[in-house]
Amino acid sequence: MKSNSFNISYDVDNLEDSWEDLPITSNLKLNYLGGYSKSNTELLHLFIHNKTSRFYFNLFRLNLSKTSNYSKHWTKHLLKITDLNVLLFSNGFDSTKNYFYLEEKVDINNLLSIIKNKFDVIIITENLYKLMNNVKQYTRVPVEENMILNINKSWNSIDDYFFSLKKKYRAKFKKNIIKTKPLKVKVLSIDFLEKNIMLVQRLFNQVVSNSNFHGPKFNLKTFSKLIAENHLIMKGYFYQESLVGFSTYSVEGTVIHTNYVGYDKKLNLDIPIYSRMLLDHIETAIQTKSLKLILGRTANEFKSNFGALPEKNFIYIKFNNIFLNIFLKPLIRNIKIKKWIQRNPFKKSNY
Repeated sequence: MKSNSFNISYDVDNLEDSWEDLPITSNLKLNYLGGYSKSNTELLHLFIHNKTSRFYFNLFRLNLSKTSNYSKHWTKHLLKITDLNVLLFSNGFDSTKNYFYLEEKVDINNLLSIIKNKFDVIIITENLYKLMNNVKQYTRVPVEENMILNINKSWNSIDDYFFSLKKKYRAKFKKNIIKTKPLKVKVLSIDFLEKNIMLVQRLFNQVVSNSNFHGPKFNLKTFSKLIAENHLIMKGYFYQESLVGFSTYSVEGTVIHTNYVGYDKKLNLDIPIYSRMLLDHIETAIQTKSLKLILGRTANEFKSNFGALPEKNFIYIKFNNIFLNIFLKPLIRNIKIKKWIQRNPFKKSNY
């Protein structure tokens, strides 16, 4: 087989162990990808590889009605009645990690030639786009920033983090700690998760329902498979013996990714559950000597209160037919990310 000749599979169980012969990250391991692909069967999972590369893509049907929140162009009204088959060069349920490994640049046409499925639009993540040839026809579109907190090497405890903050923020967060004392925090087991999956789903839905945009529906049974393979840690927040919130994270070297969250939004008004979750993530990052805490793409201004900074990101889009190109390309060029205020909680620069 030539080094630039690709193979494709739609079932993780059909992949050979040699998939892991390359120095891939943990989120490209077979048991990690199996956690997503076996639990989320409403979309197509594409595993593409050759001697020097590995790719995990998704193909799914998407209604674009919520995408209109990002644009003021007149064509946004078309999105409310538009369904598209989307070929995403990544994992549709995890936007903060790379789902590829490359040792050399790849011609996108060679990659697409092996995919025989029909699709209306191609979406490429920025990091992968930079490693591809023949992508000039793709339109660059901004996406919500990824919020990242750099962990200061001088922090040895959460108290060191608090001491680095301006008085206003330090007082606020310590007050939040006091307010959340009624909460009990436990690492959730697979057994608990499977017995209480409907409650976890309701908490998750409270957060997802307010999102400006989200892709295919996520099956929370994915958590059990990732926890079983030690790819994910899930913490539960209990109030009066009842689960009122959960938060997950994964570790990749010196980087912690916060992945999924759900909580009782009404209770959060009186007991700041979400603030407590973020502070717990910061404490975990300090304890594990991590260098970065990836907090994701939602609630950006709120997360900046904790010292997180935005990392600007783009995706690259191409429509596959003339009609879509004429009517939707002007819209995506007009997409604007909502402006927000960057907070600066540290007494001096943390970086």
